[in-house]
Amino acid sequence: MAKLQQIASDAYGADVLLGMDLIKEFNPEIKNLNWVSAGQEILVPALTRQILVRRQYDSSYRLVIACFLSRTEAYESARGIEKRGYRVVVIQRRVANDLVLHRLEIEGLKNLQEASRILETGLRNEWLTAGGQVRTRNELTDTTY
Repeated sequence: MAKLQQIASDAYGADVLLGMDLIKEFNPEIKNLNWVSAGQEILVPALTRQILVRRQYDSSYRLVIACFLSRTEAYESARGIEKRGYRVVVIQRRVANDLVLHRLEIEGLKNLQEASRILETGLRNEWLTAGGQVRTRNELTDTTY
């Protein structure tokens, strides 16, 4: 996994955990990030509004905001965001046999405009973080390795 972790680090910087989570999500044929073949094409999605803002079946929206290794850290961060008046869910996601990540999402957003506004507010005011680092690079390009 070291190579895939390095790809995620190169592409996402401080957002490496969120990057690994998104790489796993956008490459469903990869069952375990520890077992990626040399030469295998991997989609590395950009951290754009289109990737981070998700429409739900009930027409509400969710905003993907961070990923943590530690469940405790994830819940502590969620509590801090909830103090700002948002509903946060922590979703446990296995990305490798030996690696579980904890994704934070703000849920129950009424529309795309509200989700976009919260994303921009969080970035501007530096409370929207991933793994303790402020997410400032939200316009990467999709890359295939």
